Amino acid sequence: MKLWDFYLWALGRPAFAPVHTALLKVALRGLGFQAWWSPRVSGEEWVIDRLAIVSPQARILDIGANVGAYAALVMAKAPRARVLALEPNPETFKLLAGRAKDHGFDALNLGAGKMVGNATLYHRMSDSTSPHASLHASVLGNSTDVASHTISVTTIDRIVQ
Repeated sequence: MKLWDFYLWALGRPAFAPVHTALLKVALRGLGFQAWWSPRVSGEEWVIDRLAIVSPQARILDIGANVGAYAALVMAKAPRARVLALEPNPETFKLLAGRAKDHGFDALNLGAGKMVGNATLYHRMSDSTSPHASLHASVLGNSTDVASHTISVTTIDRIVQ
């Protein structure tokens, strides 16, 4: 009997589903899945390090840049890169613009989408600079703590031009 067959015979039962689910979650975390809070754990830092070696003058788009932590990291590791950070939330953009000045990247108060025009951006009123904002109000749930802004949206093709 092969090891896999034995495993299925011994543990492949509904009673072991919680154990398998826990193992899966641990394995995904170990691979950096949903580790947005850490560029090192997520693998983003490794990608930027390689990019700085292979293409030191790369052009990078940081779409939904929030306050610019990713763009600042790219500039620290690849100072000759050209980074363009887009943030549609006007409140958050103020913070992004300051960081862009300090770290030498460009920032635009725009959202990116499939067409040029305006859209409504929703976010929590209690946290106007939260990275959790959406063009769909339902993403934030049925809360009275939702604010909205009309934002400008453009296409990536236009940004690149």
